[in-house]
Amino acid sequence: MDPSHPSRFDRTVQAVLLVVLFGLLAMPFLGLALGVEERGLGEKRELAPFPALNLKHYSGTGLIRQMQAYLDDHFGFRGLLVRWNARFITRHLAVSPSPKVVLGKEGWLYYADEHAMDDYRCLQPFTEAELQGWTAVLERRQQWLQRRGAHYLFFVAPNQQTIYPEHLPSTITRVGQVSRLDQLLAYLAQHSAVRAVDLRPALLADKARERVYHRTDTHWNDRGAFVAYQEVCRTVGDWFPGLRPVPRTRFRDTSALGPGGDLAAMLGMAEVYTEKRLGLAPMDPARASTQFWPESRLEALPQRPVQVQETTVPDPSLPRLVMFHDSFGYAMIPFLAEHFSKALFWSSAMAFEPTALDEVRPQLVLQEITERTLWTNYPAIMAGRP
Repeated sequence: MDPSHPSRFDRTVQAVLLVVLFGLLAMPFLGLALGVEERGLGEKRELAPFPALNLKHYSGTGLIRQMQAYLDDHFGFRGLLVRWNARFITRHLAVSPSPKVVLGKEGWLYYADEHAMDDYRCLQPFTEAELQGWTAVLERRQQWLQRRGAHYLFFVAPNQQTIYPEHLPSTITRVGQVSRLDQLLAYLAQHSAVRAVDLRPALLADKARERVYHRTDTHWNDRGAFVAYQEVCRTVGDWFPGLRPVPRTRFRDTSALGPGGDLAAMLGMAEVYTEKRLGLAPMDPARASTQFWPESRLEALPQRPVQVQETTVPDPSLPRLVMFHDSFGYAMIPFLAEHFSKALFWSSAMAFEPTALDEVRPQLVLQEITERTLWTNYPAIMAGRP
């Protein structure tokens, strides 16, 4: 057959391929024109709004950047196309389609943003001035609370790779041996009266028995949160002798298979990287009742938290608690709430708000932050505040 004169079948195949190609290229624009918009990617941010077409407020390049950001976030069939792209790259190229996520071994995913990997590799230790700054902030809080009759406990939720480094790619290795968390805890022990609890030994010990972190999510699971709760209770038991953690035997192990966690969602592959969620079901009925502060109340606060959860137990002999926490703290709330007549769980990364303290007048204040928070310039952020 003369290659310069393709057969009717070949011409048909070429025409179909061209139609498919142009159809795929046109999908984002067609979907945008028809108002077809898919989110569903687990993005924890506000998508870019349509720019205000006011040339008095935008330079030409500024308006172009605003429009580009809007189109990047709203093109038609966005969720579908992002998922297709992610599946092709991970399956055929064996690399992550997102710089924020590292593909680990045996289906594990790891967070790579906010210096999480730099932290694991110990690339940039604290300076002496930075350690002094962190210590000064924590001491100021402890002294402020002591004057109000409250104890203060500080603890750090370890990064996923700190507890499960064995599933990281072999290309990610440690440069140093001392992490920022190692430094801060050692410095506090040597130079400060601030009470801090190191959760890592208990989590590492318990992981020999069961998985304590999610495989496709940045956080610990319920069982890891229970280990953290036990360690916190054992520590504050020095101040409140009647406060003892509920034994693990009062909980039943649960397991449920579902979509992947936040890391899988960042890849647009929550249905591919599924998660076997290991939980705990209490055998005894909960004593604590819960209510959430309404949005109107949150909006009126000087520093708006993500969420405020208030719990009560009808036993006035129990102490009162305020816990400032980030997303790791949520899983600890059901366990901790049972031990306090009134508790306020203030969800806002790195927060320390007098409003919460005035509300409850606590005898105990817990402060939880995630390990990667140690890479922020926290002392400068909190300058001038308790």
